[in-house]
Amino acid sequence: GVAFVQLRRLENIIRVEMQIASAPAFNTVTKGTGYGFIRYRTTKRDEPLLDPAILSAMQRAFAAAKNDTMMYAKQQGVLNVQPAPVLAIGGLRFVNDPSQPMWGLFANPTVKSYDAALILAEQAAAAKSAFCFDIDTRDSIFALFRLYGIENDGQPSANELDALYKFDVERYIAGEFTRTSGGAHLTLTLYALGGNAAISPIRTAEADIADDNVIAFRSALRKMTRTLLEIE
Repeated sequence: GVAFVQLRRLENIIRVEMQIASAPAFNTVTKGTGYGFIRYRTTKRDEPLLDPAILSAMQRAFAAAKNDTMMYAKQQGVLNVQPAPVLAIGGLRFVNDPSQPMWGLFANPTVKSYDAALILAEQAAAAKSAFCFDIDTRDSIFALFRLYGIENDGQPSANELDALYKFDVERYIAGEFTRTSGGAHLTLTLYALGGNAAISPIRTAEADIADDNVIAFRSALRKMTRTLLEIE
C-alpha cells in the first residue's frame, strides 16, 4: 500500500489526515484522521516539541484508516492510543438565587467559569473515549471564525457550535451551576454535536455542593468529568 499523509497544526493541536491506497490495483482508498496534543516544550528555548504529538496523531490516523481501533492496545504508556471523537469544552452557566445568601462561588462568574473550563479540559485529556481540544485551541477556532469576546459562563450560540463542528468536533460538554436553598447544584452534560449546530445529550452527571468552597467545587468538576467520559 501507499500512504498519503497531510499534517496540520492549530495552536496546541496536530491533525493528521491519512489516505491509504492498497495494492495491487491501488484503486481502493481508505481514510483516517488522528489528533495529537502538543504538551512538551524544549528547556532552552521554550519552543513546542512537536514529535510526540505527531506520533500520536499518526497512530490514530493509521488505526482509523485501517479500521482497527485496537491496533495499539497492547502498547505501553503514551503509545497506547486509539481513534476517538474530538471533544470541546463549552460553558458553565451560573444561575444565582438573590433570595439566598450570596456565595463567593457565584461572584464574578466569568472568572469562575473559565477556571471550570480549564479543569474540565485537564481531566478530559486522560480520556480514551474522546480527544479533547485544550481551551487555547478551542478559542483559536472561534477567532478563525471571528467569534470574539466569547465567555465561558454563557450558553453556546449556533455559530460557536457550527465553528467547532467544522473542525471535527463531535462531542461537547456544557453545564449549569445553580444556587439552591441547600447550597448549590452542579450539572454537566456530554453532548453529541452534529451539523447545523445540532446537539443531543449522551450522558449527564450531577452533584450537590453544600458549602461555599472552591476546593469542593473543583473536586466535583473533576469527578463529574471523569464520570461523563468514563475515565477510570
